[in-house]
Amino acid sequence: MSQSQKVTDVINVIELEFSKPILSDDSSKNLQAVRSIIPHLDDNEKELIIKHFLHSTVPQDRIFALWLYLFDVFREGRFIEKVCEAAQKITSPAEFSELFWNVFNRLFTAEKEVVADITPLREVFSNISSNFRQFLSNRSYGQRKQINKIKKIAIISPQILGMRHSPTREAYSLACHLTAYFDCKVYVFNTNALNYVNNLGIEQPMMGNYNKDLGGIQISLTDYLEFKSMPLTIVTSQPGLNSSKKFLDIITTIEELEIDAVIAHGENLLLQDALYGVIPSIFATTGEPLPFARSDSYWIPGNLMTDKIKQTAEQYGHKNFLLESMLVTPEGKADQALDRKLFNIPDKAFIYLVVGTRLNQEINNEFSEVCKKLLSQDHNSVIAFAGTNDFNLSLFFDDELIQNKRVINVGFQDNLPELCLMSNVYLNPQRSGGGTSSQTAIMNGLPVVTLDYGHISSVVPESHRFSDWNSYYEYARKLAVESAFLTQEIQMFFEHFSSNLQVKEQVSKIYQQLCKTAEEFYQ
Repeated sequence: MSQSQKVTDVINVIELEFSKPILSDDSSKNLQAVRSIIPHLDDNEKELIIKHFLHSTVPQDRIFALWLYLFDVFREGRFIEKVCEAAQKITSPAEFSELFWNVFNRLFTAEKEVVADITPLREVFSNISSNFRQFLSNRSYGQRKQINKIKKIAIISPQILGMRHSPTREAYSLACHLTAYFDCKVYVFNTNALNYVNNLGIEQPMMGNYNKDLGGIQISLTDYLEFKSMPLTIVTSQPGLNSSKKFLDIITTIEELEIDAVIAHGENLLLQDALYGVIPSIFATTGEPLPFARSDSYWIPGNLMTDKIKQTAEQYGHKNFLLESMLVTPEGKADQALDRKLFNIPDKAFIYLVVGTRLNQEINNEFSEVCKKLLSQDHNSVIAFAGTNDFNLSLFFDDELIQNKRVINVGFQDNLPELCLMSNVYLNPQRSGGGTSSQTAIMNGLPVVTLDYGHISSVVPESHRFSDWNSYYEYARKLAVESAFLTQEIQMFFEHFSSNLQVKEQVSKIYQQLCKTAEEFYQ
């Protein structure tokens, strides 16, 4: 088949499938077939397809799904910009929410930073939020409250799952510390405000999980760090469309509980933007340096703040940034390591551990090449991937390495601390995530090898945030061949973690900032 014919056929299939009003099973199969063809095209053929869709008239039947599919296939940031341009017509909170989570899930899980201007999407959000705030004002909500002392705090999170889920640990840790050390009554609002539908007909939609055991207002007895059977009040909304009515109900509950302040834990979109300026608030989470929703102040990892983010923050009314580290939420310290026999790993093997729940998206070729080089230099080494049951090793490693169990996928494990204690070194791919699992690794005696990328950088000393893959490899290799150096680095990481990443001090700063905000603006 000629070059031009292959390109034409791919374009035709994509255009025809996205000219249909719904995503059928047959359509999905056809689009998956195109996905399998694209890697075998040369760069010129790929560029011809990209240019065609960027500059030609395309079907508008499922326009968001089309642009997101093309981004998934080509990892081209201009297709994200096309999504943002097409979003200008959106006025529905539910439709915006569905699109938002599909866009940002892709940006967060991309193996490399996506270069794309998403400010048009912020403009859409600002317009929808303004409309929602006016709707609330018509219902006599939105007057700034007078707060004398902060004692009732709402931690508002778009998703609460279980304690293996790092954002859930963040929310529960904040609640436990505020309750125990600052005499606060804390309510954890589990808004279930991610996306749970595919009304846009997206070929690989972002679909949120939710905890089926949570509903209404209930008490959860929580064990975490030094806290045993700590009673926490969880207020849960049903998953579903993120409508004005859903957020109005949550705001009504906040008013009925006479909440004094809000910790916006994660991106809460219209809900948090409606609370901004009404009661004291602070944005505090690990993964996003600049949310869409406004708060009175922001706790973010300082290494994520860039000049571009500062400019966008000023443009959209975000100010008062506390440039700190990521929130400290390790899974705990193990008393005993997992038995290597469970995974058929020899006792003498040197284990590099890679942890992540999105490894299919987070592993790239540069990282896998480093892994192969490490394995070729030491025949006793093994690289264990954990956290993603369906991680496809064959996409990155040859059959010999897989069959000889030099690379293994142990899948999702309920006992990450014990798995870390079984291993020798933690390898971090180039990704936005990895910060909380690396904390667990350090607590259980593993040095961390990472590039200076993503929020994990706030966990490791600056001297150990490598700027290139060669330095990354050399450090990882030295840890395997020099036992004295490995012992030294284990101690260094643990001392750094113990000295610089104290969760009680973090929560104290967050609480004091809320009190300062209340004193300055809400009295």
